[in-house]
Amino acid sequence: MSHKGFSHIGLSTHDLDRTREFYENVLGFPAVRCDIIRVKEGGRIRHIFFDTGHDQLIAFMEAHGVPGV
Repeated sequence: MSHKGFSHIGLSTHDLDRTREFYENVLGFPAVRCDIIRVKEGGRIRHIFFDTGHDQLIAFMEAHGVPGV
């Protein structure tokens, strides 16, 4: 069986700015999508995807003011 890889891995972070600094400037992974998701119940989620190569991504989410998070 051949290795198929993965689509993306999603993780959370408390500081998306520092996470982005590390993944872009230290590891060299370019950001390919950045979003702000407004949560209906309140708050927002900042979301970013980095291209890690070979059609694979790593994503991070940072919640602000989201009830229960």
